[in-house]
Amino acid sequence: MKKEKEDKGILSKGEIKVLLSRYNIRPRKRLGQNFLIDKNILKKIIIAGNFTKGDIVIEIGSGLGTLTEELAGLAKEVVAIEYDRKFCEILEERLSGIDNIRIICKDFLKLKMKDLLGEDSQSIKVKFAGNIPYYITTPIISHLISMREYIDTILVMVQREVAARIVAQPDTKDYGSLSCYVQFYMRPEIIRNIPKSAFWPEPNVESALLRLDVLKTPSVHVRDETFFFKIVRAAFQQRRKIILNSLSQSPADKDRLKAVLTDLNIDPMRRGETLSLEEFAEIANLIRGRRDGKV
Repeated sequence: MKKEKEDKGILSKGEIKVLLSRYNIRPRKRLGQNFLIDKNILKKIIIAGNFTKGDIVIEIGSGLGTLTEELAGLAKEVVAIEYDRKFCEILEERLSGIDNIRIICKDFLKLKMKDLLGEDSQSIKVKFAGNIPYYITTPIISHLISMREYIDTILVMVQREVAARIVAQPDTKDYGSLSCYVQFYMRPEIIRNIPKSAFWPEPNVESALLRLDVLKTPSVHVRDETFFFKIVRAAFQQRRKIILNSLSQSPADKDRLKAVLTDLNIDPMRRGETLSLEEFAEIANLIRGRRDGKV
């Protein structure tokens, strides 16, 4: 049974300093140890997550436990993952007595869903939340995508520039292979931008609150996902190249590629950044189909 306790609320800058001093901790920006001090942003996270009493929420990088505690009051269970052992000690102290929180002191990138949920992982959909260390944002998102069959929603704070790349649409400066990779599996949305002043210590970059809803099926149909992403990466490897040249680096010679593009009514003089996910899928499917003798 969940033990009720007084809500500690968000910690002030002064309270954070005192707490860290007691544990002889100096925050390391490299590890994303910037702590949220803006209660309005905390409220936005809670609202955007639409958390319910039936939810199991996995938090990446629990830090001082501010978001963890809020989630525990809303969800069925919270699995708090923290890499730094000193912060795990703080979490154990601050969150003791809240029995629907489980703390795992390990590297999230080395964990599988069964490590987080045990045998129940086969039948449960979970939500993820957290403030992702900016230097490993892409590896973390890739790891989450690998777990997507168990995930309903992901709500994370990331570097603003990365969020812009994830949600970017074709023919914009931010659109690239990361946009295609994430949008193939998920529906991304920037909930709001977050200023540096919302954290202590202040990070060197602006942040954004990003919501990712996992799609039941990929956003476009492809014959071979590995081949599809090979085409996407080739198109963006040298952004200034026309697709006739950039895609000829993939398993299709220039003459065959030109025939494919002509049949699809795609101008071979276009650049990769102008192609939609649907067009990338059409190109990959037709090349793959003709190579396999199925088209």
